[in-house]
Amino acid sequence: MLIENIINEFSNKNKSYKIIAILPGRFQPPHIGHVKSWEWLSDKFYDAYIVTSNKVDPPRSPFTFQEKKEMFIYAGIPSDHIIQVREPYKQLNLLASLMLIILLYYLV
Repeated sequence: MLIENIINEFSNKNKSYKIIAILPGRFQPPHIGHVKSWEWLSDKFYDAYIVTSNKVDPPRSPFTFQEKKEMFIYAGIPSDHIIQVREPYKQLNLLASLMLIILLYYLV
């Protein structure tokens, strides 16, 4: 319930600041659950981005960043909302279990 309360508190798009949701992951492969999560986040928040790496390590991680990006685009996610990072979890180790981090960007 605490996570839901936090999300509800920050999900109002009419506030004086922008809230951007980031969905980090391996996405090996991207699937409908990932797409639905992104759609939910982009509906709740000002904007939502998928962040993933280019790490390829078959059989557990067979897809390159470009291949994953193409799959997400095919599923309807805009290409500029899919971002390549070196290690999607490194900066998020305290929040990795939540699978999202909310960043506040105040309007100037």
